[in-house]
Amino acid sequence: MRRGGQTGRGRSPLQRPTRDRLRSGDIILIVCEGGKTEPDYFNGLRRRWRLGAHVEVVGDASGSAPINVVDYALERKSQAEKGAGVPYDAVWCVFDHDRHKTLDRALSKAKSNGLLVALSVPCFEFWYLLHFAYTTRAFGKCGEVVKELCRHIRGYRKGKVELDMLWPNLPAAVANAQRVREDNKKTGAASPMTDVDLLIEKLIEMTGKSIDDLIA
Repeated sequence: MRRGGQTGRGRSPLQRPTRDRLRSGDIILIVCEGGKTEPDYFNGLRRRWRLGAHVEVVGDASGSAPINVVDYALERKSQAEKGAGVPYDAVWCVFDHDRHKTLDRALSKAKSNGLLVALSVPCFEFWYLLHFAYTTRAFGKCGEVVKELCRHIRGYRKGKVELDMLWPNLPAAVANAQRVREDNKKTGAASPMTDVDLLIEKLIEMTGKSIDDLIA
C-alpha cells in the first residue's frame, strides 16, 4: 500500500518516518468519499506543501457512502494502532451530504470514535465555489453548484480542475467558509456549508507557514 512520497535520501516511499522525528499532529489520514475530485485536490496540496510523508490520502477504496468512508477510516486507524505503521494523530473523513441515507449514522459513528469530518453540503464543489464568491444560496443538488462554478471555471467537470486555478484564491475560500458557518448559526440554516476549511487549516499548520506565505 502506498504511503507518502520520498522524504529523504535512501528512504523507500513505502516507509513512514518514525515517531521520534515528528511533532504531535504530523501524521494524518484523509479518507475521501470520491474517487477523483477530493483525492486529487488533497494530493495536490500534499505535493505542493511537501507533506508527502505526513499526510496519506485515500480515495474510493473506502466506498461511495459516508458510512463506508467512516468504516474504512476506522479500519485503517485500528490497523495502524496495532502496529501496521505509525499510529495516526488524526483521521479525517471527507464526504458530501448529497442526500446520502447513511449520513447521520456516519456523522454519529465518526464523532463517537474520535474521527474528524470535513462535510460539504450539498457537495465538495461548494468548497471550490467559495474560492470565487461568497454565497448562502440553498442549492438543491450538486448540479446547481457545478453550474454556478462554471461561471468561474469555464467547462468545469467533476474531477477536472487544476489546482493552479484555485490556488490564488485559497485565503478567500477559507474566509468565505468561515463566514458561511457563522451565518448559518445565526439563521439556523444547514445548507449550503463546508468544513473543508478546517482540514485546510490543519494542513497549513503542519507546514509551519502562514497561508499567505504558502500561496506567495
